[in-house]
Amino acid sequence: EELYPPQIKDFVYVTDKAYTKEEVIRMEISMLTALDFVICSPTGVHFLDRYQVVNGCTEAHHSLAQYLLELTLGDYNMVKYSPSHLAAAAILLSNKLLRKQPSSWSVACMKHTKMTEQMLKKCAQEMCDLLEAAESNPLQAVRKKFSQIKHHEVAKINFTQGGVATSIAALEERSRPSRMARRASVGAQQRASIRNSDRIR
Repeated sequence: EELYPPQIKDFVYVTDKAYTKEEVIRMEISMLTALDFVICSPTGVHFLDRYQVVNGCTEAHHSLAQYLLELTLGDYNMVKYSPSHLAAAAILLSNKLLRKQPSSWSVACMKHTKMTEQMLKKCAQEMCDLLEAAESNPLQAVRKKFSQIKHHEVAKINFTQGGVATSIAALEERSRPSRMARRASVGAQQRASIRNSDRIR
């Protein structure tokens, strides 16, 4: 979604004034009426936010699940799955990659998603194929995004090696500011607040 959507005058300009502002508005009304104003639909991220809470994901685990989910955006074959199905499959696959115990798909996950592991297996496998091909894929935007520290560099993890859970825990710890740094930051904010209140007086 656009944070700063273009104004109508911009559309008039790009059409070289072939249409007036009023004509653009009339066409917009006509399109919205034909669509019965049903122009928004939930995405996979909406479902992922809920499922990751049910699954008890850490921040890094959530980043991994979101990375798997966003890898599907560039593959037309994944359109056949609903957003909720993709989100659930991303949680399942991330659990398997991190070797979550005692189960990759808990009773709580099954209850909230209304999907069994068997129902998600095919989608998760296709998602895994996308993960394996991510490095050689010409579309690198998603991989670059999740190679950043703020996303715990989950795109850099080699899942063919052992100790994956340890690796992601280390990444999560490294990306978290130290206790001393957090205290220093809070102290600086408090001092700044006191100085500002003194000025006001």
